Amino acid sequence: MMLLWHRNNFMKRKRFFSNCLTFSLVAFVSLGFMTTANSAGWGQTPDLPRGKQTDLGLYLTAAEAYKKWLSAPDKIKVLDVRTLEEYLHVGHAPMAWNIPLMYQTHEWDADKGNFRQQPNPDFLAQV
Repeated sequence: MMLLWHRNNFMKRKRFFSNCLTFSLVAFVSLGFMTTANSAGWGQTPDLPRGKQTDLGLYLTAAEAYKKWLSAPDKIKVLDVRTLEEYLHVGHAPMAWNIPLMYQTHEWDADKGNFRQQPNPDFLAQV
């Protein structure tokens, strides 16, 4: 029974980390890129579910983000917004900068079956 719990917990975390990595590869800190992308019509995907849409309406797949980074690695920054623990132990893109959106606490959340997280109060300043 315990082995099954660990396997299910591992699969949930693996899916979560995969989603976070995809999000972090898409999170660019380059106003010049966003302005160019918007005016050129790049990355606009209107068929996304409303919950996944942003105000700017700019979207890239991980492959598109990587190609953009390759085209101007000195101007385009890739952010990995996962916790430091995830960044170090799960792996990360070599060019990614880790600026955690959330910090993992050492308080167990029995309802969710994992440790609680708290927002990084300096996230915007660090970006």
